[in-house]
Amino acid sequence: MKNIELEIFSDETYIFNKKYVGIGCLFVPKDNKLNLVNKLKSSRCLNNENPDYWIAKQDNCKMFKNGSCKKQYHKYNDCEIHYNGFRKGMSYSQKEITNRWIDILLDKNRQRKETEKIYFNILYLDMEKLDTSFFGEDKTGNNVYNRFYKTTILGPLKSFFGKNSNITIKEIFHDISDDKRTHEYFTWHTPVKLNDEKRIKVNKELITFIDSDHKNYKPLDPNFINSHYIQFIDLILGSISYAIFKESNDKEKMQLYEKYYPLIKRLWNHPNNPNSSFNYYKSQQVSIFPKEKVTYQMDIYGNKIRNKGKFHRDIKLIQPKYTTINHELKEYFN
Repeated sequence: MKNIELEIFSDETYIFNKKYVGIGCLFVPKDNKLNLVNKLKSSRCLNNENPDYWIAKQDNCKMFKNGSCKKQYHKYNDCEIHYNGFRKGMSYSQKEITNRWIDILLDKNRQRKETEKIYFNILYLDMEKLDTSFFGEDKTGNNVYNRFYKTTILGPLKSFFGKNSNITIKEIFHDISDDKRTHEYFTWHTPVKLNDEKRIKVNKELITFIDSDHKNYKPLDPNFINSHYIQFIDLILGSISYAIFKESNDKEKMQLYEKYYPLIKRLWNHPNNPNSSFNYYKSQQVSIFPKEKVTYQMDIYGNKIRNKGKFHRDIKLIQPKYTTINHELKEYFN
């Protein structure tokens, strides 16, 4: 029986004026954590002489000491990566680093090593098909989010890592959110409920809220690394949201979409294909809930019972305009 230790990083997004609520969770096994974050950090160095080198503190950077990197360049490259910030007028650093992070995702998906896998689950809630009154008196949707946040985590724990594995969750992180941090249930509900599951243990029974901007933490603070993972799931969540809903006509977003379309096309249309060259099976998942408006019935005691809804992927992905990137033809068919 396998013993797996991991951390979870999560973020949210709202689409079409909260018609859809997106929940994104990134599952990072302990043995993979430094490998991936070092890739993300190293991609910040845009110096052509040494593109795989990055030190947060500029005075310790070899590129700065030998004169090949200027102070202002280092500062620009130390930017927060945020999908909503990827648009016309962004800095060169934001554009280049964002593209590199998408490249990292695609590259690791092409590899078949367990240690290189990137695990994530994204769930979109169709709020117009859910009766929020069934989830309590809160009208903001936070109770609905709380309920399905656990679903977004629990399903992948079993399907990604095996029902018979012993899973230890060291900590669950969420991008800082005042309404969630002050919510009556959110901070403790999911960790406590997960601890009731067989073969799942959560060490910290409170969700940790952290700022996605790594510059708000000192380099030796663990949250300096953790905040990079919040940025990464933000980018993944935002990128996939664009593919499904296309809220913006921004040319920059479309050009980025062209890059990752070969992955999302397969993940969306053929989620259970174990032979895909992108190796997402049992490691990455995207879905919408519910397929149809959820109905209710009354039990013999007069209690309202929600009928089970279905997850779906019925929305057709937008087609990218192949104008800027020359993909190999096989990328669209494997």
